[in-house]
Parts: sequence; structure tokens; C-alpha cells
Amino acid sequence: LLSATGRVWNDIKGELDDKSEAEEGEPAEAAPVPTDELKKITKWLQHAVTKFSASAAVCDGPKDPALKSMSEELVKAFTAALGTLLSIRRGAGPSLRRELRDIAGGLAKAADSLGAAVGTPGMAVCAGQVLDRVKHFERVSGSNRAATRRKILTSLTQLRDASKELKEALQEKGSEAGGDSDDDLDLADSMCGEDELEPEERVVMDAVAVAVGILEELLKQASAACMPAQSSGAEPTPLP
Repeated sequence: LLSATGRVWNDIKGELDDKSEAEEGEPAEAAPVPTDELKKITKWLQHAVTKFSASAAVCDGPKDPALKSMSEELVKAFTAALGTLLSIRRGAGPSLRRELRDIAGGLAKAADSLGAAVGTPGMAVCAGQVLDRVKHFERVSGSNRAATRRKILTSLTQLRDASKELKEALQEKGSEAGGDSDDDLDLADSMCGEDELEPEERVVMDAVAVAVGILEELLKQASAACMPAQSSGAEPTPLP
């Protein structure tokens, strides 16, 4: 029923691929698609998915005329969404191009799965997956600055998680070495599958922890540099 979404995606996905520097031209500064337009298409998609799912739940089968009408409406909304992503593609840098490909490909895959799930117990789950991908579409970065900052923040989050785990591991090893008996340490090592850190290993781990902290600060500065300039007294612009 929704196989047309896959065909639309196959037709335009090459336009989202990376090209040579000469073909790409200069990255755009301003968002090429107004926020209101993005919200309008998002609501259209959400409404079309909801109507299609509701109709599919009570229809007589994939050939039901009412369901066919709902599927055509969903394909139209899907096509408009991909057209919007193509508009954002103009002047997009590497981070934004990658984000656009992920959003469009994920939406196409989810829509195709929904069409294949009509009449099956898993249809509701597939509908939820499409709506989740629509949220990704709604939150698409509107500029190269936003896409780059989002990528940096993702890396920063992963780095913070790794740094937290490293510090906890070092603290646990330190407390074990300082307060537990040899029998307790042997039992802990056998349960965790890890041996106590050697002195030279701890030196390396401490150095890694310091390096991670420095890198975290650099990523914070890079993220701040991606924020648009604010006029005096203006509120910071949130990441879309």
C-alpha cells in the first residue's frame, strides 16, 4: 500500500549524497525552509499516519477504497516531507547532509514497514515507529551551524558518559585496594572478570581521564562557537 514511499525515496536519495566541492558550492548561512512550513508539513504527516492507521484497523483489507484513499494522502505528505529535506539540502555542509539522509531514509523505511504491516498484529507498532521518525523530521537542523552543534553535543554526551564510567572505575579500584582484604579483592575480581590495576596501568588511566576532561572542555567551546550571535539582551536560540 505504501510502496510508493520507497520509490519516491529511491528517486531522490541521490540528491542527498555528497558531491564534489565544486558542485557543493558555499555552505548556506540561513535556514532555507521557514519553521512554520516545517511545522505545517509535520502536522500533515502526523495526521495522515493517524488516519491511515485508523482506517487500516477497521478496513476489509488492503484493497478497501477508503484505505487506498488514506494511503494516497500519506504518500503525498511523505513526498512533501522529502521535498522539504531537499530544499534544506541546498548549501548543506557534511553534518547537515548526513542528518538529512538519516531522517529521509529512516522515514522511508518506517513508512514502507507500515504499509507491509496492514492487517497484522504489528501494525500499531509500525505506526508508532513512523510517528517517531516524523518527530525526527520535525527536529531537523535548519542550518549548518545547528547540525554541526548537534553533532558536537552528541559526541560530548558520549564523552561525558565514558568519562563518568572511567572515573567510577578508578574510584572503585582505589577503594577496593585501600579497604578490602585480599580475599574480598579476589572474590570481586572473579565476579567482574577483571584484575586489579597495576601501578603503570593506573598512571595511564589517570592520564586518559585528564585528556578526556580537556577534550570535553574543547567540545564545549566548539558547541558555543556554533551558536548564532545574539543581540544584547536577547534570549539564546534553542537547538531545533
